[in-house]
Amino acid sequence: MSQSSLRYRTFLAIFLMVAGVFLSSTGSALIKLTSDNYPISQILLFRMLIGLLPIILFSQIIQKQSFYRTRHLKLQLIRGIIGFFAMGCFFISLKILPLAEGVALILAGTIFIPILAFVFLKEKINRQYWLAILVGFAGVLLITRPGADLFNPVSLIALTSAILFAVSITMIRYLGKRDNLGSTTFYFTVVCLVCASLTIPWQWLQPESFLVRQDIIGWQALPFRDLAVICLIGLIGGIAQLMMTQAFRLTSPVILAPFDYMEIVFSGMLGYFFWQEIPDYYLVGGAGIIISSGLYIIYQEHKIHAQ
Repeated sequence: MSQSSLRYRTFLAIFLMVAGVFLSSTGSALIKLTSDNYPISQILLFRMLIGLLPIILFSQIIQKQSFYRTRHLKLQLIRGIIGFFAMGCFFISLKILPLAEGVALILAGTIFIPILAFVFLKEKINRQYWLAILVGFAGVLLITRPGADLFNPVSLIALTSAILFAVSITMIRYLGKRDNLGSTTFYFTVVCLVCASLTIPWQWLQPESFLVRQDIIGWQALPFRDLAVICLIGLIGGIAQLMMTQAFRLTSPVILAPFDYMEIVFSGMLGYFFWQEIPDYYLVGGAGIIISSGLYIIYQEHKIHAQ
C-alpha cells in the first residue's frame, strides 16, 4: 500500500471515528431527553429494534457475511444478556446524572478490561498496567466524590454499567476469533431487544413496583413526534456503531483511541446546550485522569501485540 493511500485510510478512519462518537453522544442526549417522559425499557426496545436494520444491511452488503451464523450461540446469548443490563444501567444513569458525568463514568470501563482479560483470558498484566488501573480508578473516585455515604447510588449504577460493558468487550475478544463481527453485533442486538420486550408486561403485573413508578420499566402511548425521536435514537445508535467499527477496520486502535474520548467533550457541549449543565472541577479533573489512564492502557496493549 502506498504512503498516500495509507494516509487517506487513516484520515478516513479518524473522520468516521469522530462522526461516530458525535452521533453516539447525540444519541445519549436524546435518550436523556426522552427518558423524562418514557420508561427506560421502552426506549431501549426501540433503540435495538431500529438499530437492527443498519447492522443487517452492513453485514449483508458491505461485509457480505451471514449475520445469523455462529459457532457459539450460548456464549452469544450470555453476552447479549450482560449487554442488556449494561445498557439498562447506562440509560438509567443518563436519565438522572448530568450527561457528561454519566458518559465519563461509562468510559471508565476501559480500566476494568485488563483486569477481566487477566482473570478470564489469562492475559498478562505488568506493573505499568496495574499503575494505570489504579490511577484510572482515582479518576472515578474524583468524579463520584465519595463522602459519608461512600458513593452516590446513581454513580454506582453508571459504574456497574461500565463494568458490565467491560465484561461484554472481554467476551467480544474471545468471540472475535471464532465468529464474524456481523453475527456478534446481531445476536447482541436481538437478545437486548427480546429482554426489553419481556420487561414491558411487568407494568401490568406489578403496577405499584419501584421499577414501574420510577419509569424504568413500562410502556406509554407515543405520539408521532416522540415516536420519530425514539426511532431516531435507534437509527443513530446503529449508524454510530457501524462508523466506529469501520474506523477500527481501517487503522490502528492506538491512532483512534484519543478520538473515542471526545465523547466526554461532545456530551459536555450537548449537556450545556439542552440542560445548561456546567461541568465542575471534579468532573473535568476525573475525566482527564480516566482518559490518560485509558490511553496508557491502550498504548501498553499495542506494544504487547506488536511484539
